Amino acid sequence: MKERILLPNIRYIHGFRNKEDRLIHRAYNDFFFKVYDLQSVQDQTKFKMGFSAALTHVIMNAEQLNDEDDILNIINSHFPENEADFFIEEVELKFSDEDLLMLTLHYNQKLDTKAIAIRIGKSESDTKERIEKISRMWAQDMPLEEYLTQIEKRNIFKRISEFMIPIAPSHRKKIKKPTVGEIKKVEETFWQKVLRFIS
Repeated sequence: MKERILLPNIRYIHGFRNKEDRLIHRAYNDFFFKVYDLQSVQDQTKFKMGFSAALTHVIMNAEQLNDEDDILNIINSHFPENEADFFIEEVELKFSDEDLLMLTLHYNQKLDTKAIAIRIGKSESDTKERIEKISRMWAQDMPLEEYLTQIEKRNIFKRISEFMIPIAPSHRKKIKKPTVGEIKKVEETFWQKVLRFIS
């Protein structure tokens, strides 16, 4: 059976930059066994976690990719060398859901305050005030923007690692497609033979 036709690299890259679920899932299915063939990990379940981590790194750094970059080589180059890196750790949440959404839209997605206020259903002044207050109060070793990036990275990894292992190209069922204009002989049933004999 022929392998799936790969999209141009630029389509995957723009999908990664925009965090498009459909194109991320497509890339997962398209490159899973291509990268598997290039790696020494035999256990597909273990490989899946390493591949999910590699794809997550590529998505998180999609802004640095050129439109001509070879996606297969890029994903393969990000594949973790150590099994300990096959998993992206959970990040402790320090904000309410609403505050986390507001901060993510502000720092990660770079939306203006007006757009964020509409999204969360608050006034523009309240939204601006809340973002400034949390930013002032943040007193951790890790900068707030980096912390939010870690949460986003973990969420993307979690989503990708929940995808099922695709069917290997060699194990897909071969379906015989009928040839155009092909004449198929239809066997008569017992009752059709009886009816023909009677009439």
